[in-house]
Amino acid sequence: MKINPEHLEAYYHLGLCYHQQKDMSSALTYFNKALKLSPNEERIHESLGFCYLDFKKIHRAIEEFRQILAINPNSQYGHLGLGFCYLEQRQAERVLDEFNQVLKLNVQNDQAHLGLGLHYKFNKQFDKAIDELKQALKINTKIEVAHQNLGEIYLERKMYNLAQLEFEQTL
Repeated sequence: MKINPEHLEAYYHLGLCYHQQKDMSSALTYFNKALKLSPNEERIHESLGFCYLDFKKIHRAIEEFRQILAINPNSQYGHLGLGFCYLEQRQAERVLDEFNQVLKLNVQNDQAHLGLGLHYKFNKQFDKAIDELKQALKINTKIEVAHQNLGEIYLERKMYNLAQLEFEQTL
């Protein structure tokens, strides 16, 4: 039986649509149908991983991101996804390892800088957090969560003018 590649794309994109609509059950159904047609396709494992991560199924997300790295050890998305999973689990050493691996592959990865910034903020290393969050915003000015977290740090430090500027960026 010949696989119709259009079905793969339809299943994959339906999974993306349902994921964006926060319908995890339907998203997973379509991503898994796509995966059956193309089991070694990184983008499908990536989408499954981030779907599981968004719905706090961290162990399942880790499985998907590890599968990406089994296919391609230099995948930014595999390391990035693991970094965010470990951030959720507060596994500091693993967080640093994964996000730094992403930055070795691509120093301009705004999400890796964001992840490091969040990690440092959670661990009250505010100077490092500010540096990483600013670096993420230097690469991509539209990361609301970076502005939000910078605002929170500035507010905690009683740097009200800077906090206001960051919070205004999220409006």
